[in-house]
Amino acid sequence: VMLVGPAGCGKTANRDLLGAALTWMSETACPGPFARRVQQSCLKPKAIPYGGLYGELDAYTGEWRDGVLAILAKTMVAEPSLDHQWIVFDGPVDTLWIESLNSVLDDSKLLCLDNGVRIRLPDQMR
Repeated sequence: VMLVGPAGCGKTANRDLLGAALTWMSETACPGPFARRVQQSCLKPKAIPYGGLYGELDAYTGEWRDGVLAILAKTMVAEPSLDHQWIVFDGPVDTLWIESLNSVLDDSKLLCLDNGVRIRLPDQMR
């Protein structure tokens, strides 16, 4: 899902409202496949260098360091939850970081890191 519009037009408010509504539905008498609690993790990709987002080799040690997205995805996979888990990229789309999400956005839902690690995202993760 992409929310597109100028700054201050209500994108974040709408996203938060949807999350709150789904959470409320899960806690009341509104059962259904979409009525689950929502946990949001918000990343600002333009504020994080590519290596800090996905991961990179340490220039001094040569060891791989996971980036924020890799750590977040691994944590969500390691700690399964029935809740909807949303990873939100808040900011303008940039080809530098969006291209690495192609395999996440297709049917495989696979996050492919530059070190060859592949993380299969669960169905409740969006």
